[in-house]
Amino acid sequence: MHNKILNNGIEMPAIGFGTFHLSGQECIDAVYEAIKAGYRLIDTAEGYANEAEVGIGIAKAIADGLVKRKDLFITTKLSVHHPIGYEETLKSFNESLKKLNLDYLDLYLIHYPNAMADDSWKRLNAETWKAMEELNSRGLLKSLGVSNFMPYHLDELLKTAKIKPAVNQIELSPTWQQREAVAYCQKQGIVLQAWQPIAPISREWVQKKDFIQEMPKKYNRSLAQIFLNWSVLKGYVPLCRTVRPERMVENLQCFDFKLDEADVNLLDSLQCSTTICPDISHHLWSLHEQVYNKKYIKTEVYRLFNLLPLFKMTYDGKAKHKLFLFNFIPLLKKKTKSDKYEKLYLFGFLPIGRSRKYWDQIIKIRYIPDYSKKSDEIKLPKWNVLKDRFVEAVVTRAKFWCEKYYKMPFFRTYLMLRYYLTRKISIPSLDVHITTFCSLKCRNCSHHIPYYQDKNKKMMSVEEFKSNVDTILKNVDIVYNMNILGGEPLMNKNIGKILEYAQSKKQIKALRIHTNGTILPDDDLLKLISKLKKVSFYLSNYSGNPSIKTLKNDEIVAKLKEFKIKYYIAPNDYFWSLVPTVNLQQHISDEQNVMQYMRCSFKYCPCLSGGKIYPCGLARYIADSGYKLKEGDCIDLSHDDLRKEFISFYKRNAFEICKCCDFTAYGSPIMPAIQLEKE
Repeated sequence: MHNKILNNGIEMPAIGFGTFHLSGQECIDAVYEAIKAGYRLIDTAEGYANEAEVGIGIAKAIADGLVKRKDLFITTKLSVHHPIGYEETLKSFNESLKKLNLDYLDLYLIHYPNAMADDSWKRLNAETWKAMEELNSRGLLKSLGVSNFMPYHLDELLKTAKIKPAVNQIELSPTWQQREAVAYCQKQGIVLQAWQPIAPISREWVQKKDFIQEMPKKYNRSLAQIFLNWSVLKGYVPLCRTVRPERMVENLQCFDFKLDEADVNLLDSLQCSTTICPDISHHLWSLHEQVYNKKYIKTEVYRLFNLLPLFKMTYDGKAKHKLFLFNFIPLLKKKTKSDKYEKLYLFGFLPIGRSRKYWDQIIKIRYIPDYSKKSDEIKLPKWNVLKDRFVEAVVTRAKFWCEKYYKMPFFRTYLMLRYYLTRKISIPSLDVHITTFCSLKCRNCSHHIPYYQDKNKKMMSVEEFKSNVDTILKNVDIVYNMNILGGEPLMNKNIGKILEYAQSKKQIKALRIHTNGTILPDDDLLKLISKLKKVSFYLSNYSGNPSIKTLKNDEIVAKLKEFKIKYYIAPNDYFWSLVPTVNLQQHISDEQNVMQYMRCSFKYCPCLSGGKIYPCGLARYIADSGYKLKEGDCIDLSHDDLRKEFISFYKRNAFEICKCCDFTAYGSPIMPAIQLEKE
């Protein structure tokens, strides 16, 4: 693979694979096939809405041994769809890193210069760049760059930048050569990446040129290879996009020949006007003509009865506002210091304080494709909330996790209605951590098990299990389903006695052992379980991650069939979704917390661990991470008279501990069971 040396000394591949307009499984497969074909530079963007899928394709390639992470050069870009400043940049970068499931980025670009009505774009670009420089100093970002920047944008950025941009990604091809921008970047030592380097070959006016028809015959190459070779000869780094593996290989062969100087000149003659090939680049150049003629409010005058001038406000289009009393007495000056506050001056010069800005976040729920199972294969039971016996029959005949009866929106309503009519309390599902040890170290574990400190790891004893279950059943009437999990529950040598005791309780209707498929249960345990009619197995299936070599799914299934034990195994082509990450310093409002809770898939998954019932397994980890539990965050089974606590707990529409969950990249699909590094 040919490389380019950036102005910071880092090597970047001389050709890249672009992912614009790719999504879902097509994007995953395309990225995987591109890496398999030999591409090492992969380009995506926040605005493409496919960073998660790109991350899966990369993870699959690494897991299959095609490459190591250090062999790849991954680029993404800051979204163009909203004004970007310092805080927004840090937040967006972290979101992209989570979706890509990477520890660092090789290149981060400002996708498009902030397009503001006034000249505040200069300040916003400078603040964005400052944040990117900070990310670079932390080791999260190796190279900084821009995209679609014109010389006047770069001129302003270089006035405050401590690190010069290493890359400018702009549209470049024989039909749109942007010679002024190219000359400027080459003078500054900024490498040019070319997007749409071969797209113009399909245009009719290009195809009509005689030399366009002759060149492929002369060089025995495709027109796409000729256009890419032109880019390479000019010193650009072309970004190619295709979903066809044979085209991927073909594009990489653009280095194997060299165009004659005469043919390069012919391709140079294709430079077109904006009337032939309108696109975003031409819009940027038109802004160049208007840069000093932008319109924004300069002065506002407030008149009493439209006659007497009371106040006049002036704006400089950057960061200063002035307020005059009776149009001439300087009363107040406001100077913007950052996105967070503005400094106030009385009479224009006396500092009297500052105004604080409070920003709110609008949480958008975007559709993420479910790669786990086709929707028509998941059959939910027919529902009749008036027939109590039918509900219990559904539980006993449940086809394991597929039924998801306890997650149906009407089920909680039914439970509360049942309580008010019969004064009985029913728990639809309860997870029980019988161990916090595991045979795997999954980076995206939904219960954060690999991140527990040694002092917080434990094995639940039979006595502790009995005590907890007895306390629960004194205060509730039915537990429809009890999930026995960890960690890896089969690592707890007491699991047989634990299951026996739970089986003996009539109030517990079903028991499920959740195992990761790496431990083969011994025959004595299976013989015992075969006698416990409430018990079934749920096998996670991580065969979609070829890096895990310890899976024993086939042997386990064979044993379960031999002992006639009910089981369910997840499909082998399914993906995980990113779970919320822990952020103890996060500050969100009660309203935002409720919104997050309503979209959280763990809201009906309370977890018993350490003598307490938490809202979910992740909340259990948060409690061990230094978070001070608030009232109502858990049910402490050591307390007396817990019946009211159970009622209050199950009526909650959010918990204070939920504010520690960062939903930034929640739900993005990723490869299952990516393992933490050994260190």
